[in-house]
Amino acid sequence: MRSKFFSLAVAVVVALAMAACDGGSSSPRPPAPTVTLTSSATDAGIPGPPVTLSWSSTYATSCTASDAWSGSLALSGSQSVVVPQTSAYTITCRGRGGVATASVTVRAWSPPRAFIAADPSEVSPTETVLLTWSSQNATVCHGFLGPPGALPEIPTSGSQVTAPLTRTTRFQVICGNPVMGAGIAEVVVKVKLPRFTAVAVPLPYVVDLNDTGDVLGGTDSFSTVVWIPSAGFEVLGCDGPASDCSASYHPKAMNSNRTVIGRIQRWASAEQLSVSAFAWRVGDDRVAEYADEPMTLIDINDAGQMIGKYNVSGQSEWQWSSFVMSPDGTRVSLGGFGGNGSFASAINNAGHVTGYSWLVPVQEYHVFLWADGAMKDLGTLEGGSSSGWDINMADDIVGTVINNTSAGRRAFRYAHSKFTDLGSLGGASSAATSINDAGQIVGWSTYAGSDPQQQRAFLYVYETMYDLNDLIEPLPMPLSFAMKINNRGQVLAMACVPPTYDDCRYYLLTPVSPL
Repeated sequence: MRSKFFSLAVAVVVALAMAACDGGSSSPRPPAPTVTLTSSATDAGIPGPPVTLSWSSTYATSCTASDAWSGSLALSGSQSVVVPQTSAYTITCRGRGGVATASVTVRAWSPPRAFIAADPSEVSPTETVLLTWSSQNATVCHGFLGPPGALPEIPTSGSQVTAPLTRTTRFQVICGNPVMGAGIAEVVVKVKLPRFTAVAVPLPYVVDLNDTGDVLGGTDSFSTVVWIPSAGFEVLGCDGPASDCSASYHPKAMNSNRTVIGRIQRWASAEQLSVSAFAWRVGDDRVAEYADEPMTLIDINDAGQMIGKYNVSGQSEWQWSSFVMSPDGTRVSLGGFGGNGSFASAINNAGHVTGYSWLVPVQEYHVFLWADGAMKDLGTLEGGSSSGWDINMADDIVGTVINNTSAGRRAFRYAHSKFTDLGSLGGASSAATSINDAGQIVGWSTYAGSDPQQQRAFLYVYETMYDLNDLIEPLPMPLSFAMKINNRGQVLAMACVPPTYDDCRYYLLTPVSPL
């Protein structure tokens, strides 16, 4: 009896032990709870609309909020919260099977701010500036720190040295964050541009300016007149040396020694006109006249060398023949390209000449450099035809290109075996008329939004084209053409009435300080 009871007790104990170890047939353990938590936005503004937190759980019997929110929560649901600062939101859910948590972080953003400073804030042309910028509440910045119109991404703080400045420039920094838009800061760096005084030239028409600041022009009676600002007028023609009132003296150019060249016209009868060239030095009663051949003198250098062209009756333009003439009258023909003629327009003090010559076919012409007895075809810019109008002592040449690839004509500089398009004042066309030994260039350009016939005189310095009207006190009529710049930086310019531009007033511009 006792033995049976003992055996039964052992069997019960074993069965209970197996049940405790899931080795039996009792109910399984309850599943572990889960919970998810999401936010309607991960970034919020300060101040800004509330953010909605949404959650759901499984196998949970209770949920509790912690961190930036608190209290008991339903097993699923949503709640609006105001985010005063970057905050973490946590939910903890419990069930018979354990505990589950979930968290979400919402970043809070204040309105972004940007700051920029320039040191110095005013410079002379070609000087650089140190820009320093910073931001608050920003994740990204863009800055106008380089070429106009460019707004590349930049660090949210930093510094940068600008390129050499040639114009008054506005620098901007725009910094923002994902929620609160952008903050903008800007600084204006003023570039002190060259300034000129403008004096009206007391002559009805003007053709040249020499390096001493004397102006060559004429009167309505076609007398040649030299205006020396410090001394008055010197006249050739009626009431002056060679005072022959039946002749007209038409001036063309003058060098620093005040030697003038030009053309004489005389009427031998009511229908017969004789033309000859002349050279005359101010203060001398003698006039050198070249009447043996019909020709036109065009320019003269300080050594007295002259350039010109022969006037052959019936010749076409492409057959013109240009020459260099020494003070003693000796002439050397310049020749041309492919047997064609040439037109010489300027000579420097080394005796080097520029102009243009025709190619075959004659519908196109190229700028040339004549030096040491040889003519070189310099080509053109972007195809089309090119003409040289002036040359300095470095053999830098300026002129005009009529392009085949773009509308209008363009001013160019030829230097170091390369053409440079000088651009314009915003319009389609420009032309360079004169260059001095410092490389300063003048000419004319159409401007943005203007009628194609409306032009402005320009000064090209520091690799930049400036409207000369911006560099002087306002005149009754804006300067339309700049004709000449001398080695003192003085400019001879004229203001003409559009659209014919035949009613003009002339001005001598003198830099207030050296360019």
